[in-house]
Amino acid sequence: MQENVTAKYFNQAYAQEQTIKELNTPRKYTDIELTEIENYIRKVFGKNGNLAVAVAKGECRGLNPNCRNVSRIEHSICQFQINLKAHHDKVPGQNLQEKETWLMNAQNCTLVAKIIYDESGFYPW
Repeated sequence: MQENVTAKYFNQAYAQEQTIKELNTPRKYTDIELTEIENYIRKVFGKNGNLAVAVAKGECRGLNPNCRNVSRIEHSICQFQINLKAHHDKVPGQNLQEKETWLMNAQNCTLVAKIIYDESGFYPW
């Protein structure tokens, strides 16, 4: 049942006409926005929602979708630190910048995290 919900949200995200724009400065999220991100993570992850929120908070010292960790061994983006070197095929976009921008949307990041979780549990984190 949960997989069908994830597929539905993921297909909606792909279908949206999203404008890819360059991010000059990461913005700060309000407490209300962070609460909305938390609620969305809980909704997508269902019974594992609280653990998923804890993982996201731990990955980025909060729920910051603009969080980046780029090094020789990884290229991780968003509150779940999705490593594009390992999961590039799960993220839409023609190039790295488009993939990064897409992942910096908290909902998109959560959907990709759920797909990774469905494949491997919380092991990748």
